[in-house]
Amino acid sequence: MHKDLQARQDAMRQRLRRVNAPPIPRPVNYSKRVVYGPDAGMTPIFPEYFPERRARLSGVYMLTESGRFYIGQSGDVFARLLSHLSNPACCGFTAPRGVLLASVQLRADWTLDKNTHARLIAEARFIAAALSLGVPLTNKLSHYKRGKLLSLFPDLATEREIVERGVRL
Repeated sequence: MHKDLQARQDAMRQRLRRVNAPPIPRPVNYSKRVVYGPDAGMTPIFPEYFPERRARLSGVYMLTESGRFYIGQSGDVFARLLSHLSNPACCGFTAPRGVLLASVQLRADWTLDKNTHARLIAEARFIAAALSLGVPLTNKLSHYKRGKLLSLFPDLATEREIVERGVRL
């Protein structure tokens, strides 16, 4: 593992361990539009495949293994992937393949929670697109939450197309 990725992963773990970390202050407004980065689509996210892409990358990713899929979001996708590989408890994968579904650009003029909200909205849109396609997700979603996600977004054409390509990987 590369030193800079290890350091970023450790920093992410430290942020998650903070006992007094403030929660996101407002509920996420899922009606807001999300602008995806120019590399929305089929970009493998394993650092050894794309050494020039080891910089911090914020966005939505999909992991796949044995016909099962997991969609997640992170402010540092490479560090999060390494976290999945070292602690596979959340989705149960041991050696997943990863795909960057869409990068969500961090905006310097936005606050941290506003940038986080943009990623959460993008993640919800991709999960809803995957659910509408019948993709077997390992994301922990109740029956109510699945129905709610499907009803939130009437137009998921872009996300459906990207998820379809990711499933064919």
